[in-house]
Amino acid sequence: MSDNEIIKFKRPDVQSQPIQPIQPLEENNPFIIKPKDTKTKKNVCLICGGLLIKIGSKPIQTIRYPHKPYIEQKLQIIHLCGHHTEETVRHYNYTNIRSLDNKKPFPYQIKTARFAEESNFRCLIGHAPGLGKTICSVIPLIYHDELLPVCIVTKASLKIQWTNEVLRWTNSYGEALSIKHAPYVVEKGTDKIGIGFNVTIISYDTLIRWKYRENNPFRLIILDECQSIKNQDAKRTNAVRELCKGKDHVIGLSATPVKNHAGEYFSVLNLIQPEIFPDNSWFIRQWVDTWKSGVYTKYGGIKREKLDEWKEKTSSFIIRYEKEDVLPELPKVFRSFAYAKLDSRLEDAYEHSSRQLDELEEDKNYMSNVLALLAKLRHITGISKVPDTIERVRNFLENDDNEKLTVFVHHIDVGNMIFRGVEEICKEMSLEAPVRFESAMDEKARNEAVERFRGSSRIMVASMLAAGEGLNLQFCSTCIVHERQWNPANEEQAEGRFPRPGNTSDSIQAIYMVALGTIDEYFAELVERKREAVDRTLKGTEGIRYDETSLIKDLVSKIKEKGSKFSLKNEKRKAGMEE
Repeated sequence: MSDNEIIKFKRPDVQSQPIQPIQPLEENNPFIIKPKDTKTKKNVCLICGGLLIKIGSKPIQTIRYPHKPYIEQKLQIIHLCGHHTEETVRHYNYTNIRSLDNKKPFPYQIKTARFAEESNFRCLIGHAPGLGKTICSVIPLIYHDELLPVCIVTKASLKIQWTNEVLRWTNSYGEALSIKHAPYVVEKGTDKIGIGFNVTIISYDTLIRWKYRENNPFRLIILDECQSIKNQDAKRTNAVRELCKGKDHVIGLSATPVKNHAGEYFSVLNLIQPEIFPDNSWFIRQWVDTWKSGVYTKYGGIKREKLDEWKEKTSSFIIRYEKEDVLPELPKVFRSFAYAKLDSRLEDAYEHSSRQLDELEEDKNYMSNVLALLAKLRHITGISKVPDTIERVRNFLENDDNEKLTVFVHHIDVGNMIFRGVEEICKEMSLEAPVRFESAMDEKARNEAVERFRGSSRIMVASMLAAGEGLNLQFCSTCIVHERQWNPANEEQAEGRFPRPGNTSDSIQAIYMVALGTIDEYFAELVERKREAVDRTLKGTEGIRYDETSLIKDLVSKIKEKGSKFSLKNEKRKAGMEE
């Protein structure tokens, strides 16, 4: 098997095989056939032809030991082929853990750590943003020495945060810092594996160039923000596969493992449970709702008729909590809309781009050309709304003493225009200058920006995509979404920076700026439809089809119709000027 191949296993035909009597898994049991490669139980085969694929378990006996931080539990393991085996697992007492700042894990974080134990640390933790997925994956390292050394793969901007969290939580009871879990951060592709370090942290981009990702000594791989490997053919995904090859323990972390359709689940599920999800084509046929749109195949959520089976099959290795389920006291996000008119100085530019939509020919490049023009219209409306957003920031500073506000933008120039306008307002009011948070910033600059915002600065103008992951902004309770995103998951990631433990506000206010009579108005329907499809897929509540092509065509027709009204209005205005 080449390093870049998807991990594949032969699926047994469980329907045609007779079910054998219940047998325990013992070393000398003739019921077990062991191939040459016996490093992991996943390769152990039964006489029935099946693999030891765990689909469930139930406790048989619990043993408690005095003066030990764990209990032992004997489990009956139910396998996909219908056979049962027995297994003894240890459950550690995570309730005694304290961070260096004397915080203790929330009950749901302890439940998640125990869930990871029961899955043999092969699971996907998909809690909503702000629920501390990092903590859930770090605290087992305190007790489970068999997981060390561990490699944590994350985004470049989050390496410092992971370093801090590992040090914060693996040194319990506020004792002196231990070198046992001291992190080693890989900065370059030529950096060697840190000798003597039990925790290695590396970014996805550095991993692609890292010469030592193959034949590594790691026992546990933690894939933070694992939606980063949703494209199974990407270099990043292949590099992660090489890192995880032959590993007994792989944990994925992501609040949004699916951003567009259920097919994006496959890459991470194949790494976590390759026996159950051996092949992408099979996964799509078996689980994903598909339909034809012209010559193209479209993908939706999990098939409606398969939802119950999906939840049953994945319940032992996928766990997700919503904020309202586990931390109902956290402030809820309330979305509202603030409306602005299209700047008259930009009407001609907007009308010109709208007319270009009429001139497009429906050839093979039609959709890509449409998306390019829609992006141009979004950019124009983004510029048009700048004065209204700046005025809204002024009102906020005048009326809300000491409160903080984040403005999310998409385009760099739009963000710079807002920043300069807010900077002038702060000078007039003798306030600390606003903070700018951009994608181009390195880790150090990003952390300095957040600390300035946490301190005396009251306004931060941030790129939504750059600030949408890994930031803790629980000291702020209001945001303005100046420009919307195609993908609602990106908007929810940004909103999720605020309602986190430590935020004492009653609610989070997310204000969406909308330019009347423009793409902004019609864009909302497309985004909300997509939000519904993705949300139901993550929760596994109902299959739903999301046909982006049809929605975009509807969007184009509405823009064309509005564009003709702009044209008539401009002709009348020009005629009046000539008179």
